Amino acid sequence: MNATLEQPDPGWSETARVATAASGKACLSRPAQPHPRVLWRLAWRLLRNHLWVQLTQSRLRSVLLIVIAVILWFSLAALTATAFEVLTSTILPAYVLQHFSSVVLGALAVVLAGLLAFSAGLACHLELFRAPDAALLLSSPLPTKRIFRYKWLRTLAPGLWTLALLALPVLIQWHICLNAPWWSYLILAVMVGGLLMLAASFGCLVCLLVVYWIPGQSRRLLLALAMLLVALFAWWLGTLVPRESLSDGLFRWLRQFVYRLQPLQWFLAPSQWWSRGLVEAANGNFVRASFFAALLWSNALMLYLVTVWLAGRTYRHSYITIAGLGDRRRQYSSRWPTKLLAAATTWLSRPAGALLRKDLLTLCRDPVQWAQLGVLAAVLAMYFWTVEQFGHETLPFYLRRILHLLNLAMVALTLATWASRFVYPLVAQEIRAFWLIGMSPIRRSGLLWSKWLFAALLGMSAALAVLTLSHCLLRMDTSALLLHSTAAVMLGLSVAGASVGMGGLFVEPHEISPTQPLSSYGNTLTLLICTGLALIQTGLAAWPVFLDFQAAADPDLILQQGPSAPSTREWMVCLAQILVGSSATITLLTLGQRRLHRLEW
Repeated sequence: MNATLEQPDPGWSETARVATAASGKACLSRPAQPHPRVLWRLAWRLLRNHLWVQLTQSRLRSVLLIVIAVILWFSLAALTATAFEVLTSTILPAYVLQHFSSVVLGALAVVLAGLLAFSAGLACHLELFRAPDAALLLSSPLPTKRIFRYKWLRTLAPGLWTLALLALPVLIQWHICLNAPWWSYLILAVMVGGLLMLAASFGCLVCLLVVYWIPGQSRRLLLALAMLLVALFAWWLGTLVPRESLSDGLFRWLRQFVYRLQPLQWFLAPSQWWSRGLVEAANGNFVRASFFAALLWSNALMLYLVTVWLAGRTYRHSYITIAGLGDRRRQYSSRWPTKLLAAATTWLSRPAGALLRKDLLTLCRDPVQWAQLGVLAAVLAMYFWTVEQFGHETLPFYLRRILHLLNLAMVALTLATWASRFVYPLVAQEIRAFWLIGMSPIRRSGLLWSKWLFAALLGMSAALAVLTLSHCLLRMDTSALLLHSTAAVMLGLSVAGASVGMGGLFVEPHEISPTQPLSSYGNTLTLLICTGLALIQTGLAAWPVFLDFQAAADPDLILQQGPSAPSTREWMVCLAQILVGSSATITLLTLGQRRLHRLEW
C-alpha cells in the first residue's frame, strides 16, 4: 500500500504535465479580460449606493438640498423673467431682442464653454493623476481607454450641476419671452448637453497634451494658460465696449456693441451653431434647429473620440512619468516673507500663528491658489474697466447710488462663489493629514479658526479694495462708504465662517475622489448659505436707498437728491449688518468645531 502511494502512475503524471502545460500556454496566449461594461457597472453601483444612503440615512439633508435648489432655480427664473419683461416693455421691443439674440447667445456660449473647459481640465487632472484609485485601475487588466472614459464621466458632474442650476433658468425664460413652441425646450436640452460635452472634451484634451509634453510642470502650465486666457478674454471684452457714452442713446450703443460681436458668428465656430440652433428653435423652424443640434453633437462626439484615442496613447505613459518624478519639492530658506509673516502673527498663539503662516506661505508658493485669486482679480478689473467706459461722470446722483449698489452686489456674489469654490475645500484637502493634530499640541478648533482667519483676511481686503475703488470712481458720499465698508467687512467674515464651518461640519475622512468636495452636498449648501448672506448684506445696504426713493414720490425730488452725511438710520443699518454677520460666523464655526471634535480617524 505504501509503495503504491509513493510511486505515482507514469501515465497520470504525463497527462497532468501535458494538461498543465496546455493550460499555462492558454493563459499566456489569451489572458482573462474583464467585462466590457465593468466600469459602467461600478459607476452605476456607486451612484445607486450613494442615492440609497442619502434617501435612507440622510433624508432631511436630501430634502433640504432639493428644496433650496428649487427655490434658487425659481428665484433666478423669476428675476430673469422680470428683467426680460422690463427690457421688452421699456427699452427694446421683442423683435429687436430676437434680432440681437443670436449674437448675444454666441457670446454666452463662448463664456460658458470657456468656464466649463477650464473646470473640466482641472477636474480631469485631479481624477487622472491625483486620485488614489487611479493606480489601482491602471494596475488592472482594464484598457486605458475604458479607464479614461470612466474618469471623464466623473468630471462632468460639476459642469452639469452648474448649467442646470444657473444657465437653464435664463435660457428657459428667454424661450418663454419669445413665445417659443414646446419642442424648442427639447432642442434647448440637446444643445446644452452638446456644449457641455464639447467643452469637457476640449478641456481634457488640453490637459492630456500638457501633461504628456511637460509632466513636471503640468499644473503650473495649466494655470498659466488659464490666466493667459482670462487676460485675453478681459482684453477682448474691453474692445467690445463702444467708445460712445450711454447718453448718446441706448439703442445706438447696443447696436455698436452687437456689431463688435460679429466675429463670433463665423460659420465654423461652435458658438454660431449653438446660438443659431436656439434661435431657429425659438422661431419654430424644427428642421434647421435639428440641423444645428446635429452639427454641434457630431463635432462634440468627434472631439470626444479624439480625446479618448489620445488618452489611450498617452495616459499610462504620463502617469508613470509623473509617478517616477517623485515629490521634488523646492527648498525654501527663511527669507523676508517668512520673517514678515512671523512678525505680523505675534499677537496670535504659537500654534494658531504657525497654522496661519503655513496657509499664507502655501498661498504664495502654490500656483493653484494664487492663480485662482489672479483669475478673480482679472475678472473684477475687467468689470471696473468696462464700467469706466460708460461715462458715469454725467449720471445723476441717484443713478450713481444704484450703480454703487450693483457693485456691492457683484462683490458679494463673487465672494460667495469664491468661498464655496476655494475656501470650502481647504478643510477637505487636508483631511488625510488631520491625524497629525492628535499627536501635536494643536487643538482641532485651532485649525478651523486659523483657516477662517486666513480666508477672512483675503476676503475682507479684496472686498474693501474693490468697493473703495468704486466709491472713488462714482464720487459717493460718506454714508454710502460707511454702509458698504461695513457690508464688505461682514461679508468677508461671514462667508469665510460659513465655508470653513461647513467644511468642518461635512468633512469626509474616507473620501478618495479629489473632485468630490466641489460637487458634494456640503459645497452646494455652502454656496446657498453664502449667497443668502450676500443677499442679506446687500439688501440691508440698499434699504436706506429704497426708503429715500419711496419718500420722494416726485421724480424731480429724486433727481435733486445729493450726497449726505450718515444719519441715525444708517448707523442702525450698520448695527444690523454687524449683528447678522457676527451671528452667522459664530454659529457656523461652532457647528463645524463640534463636528470636528467628535470625528475619529
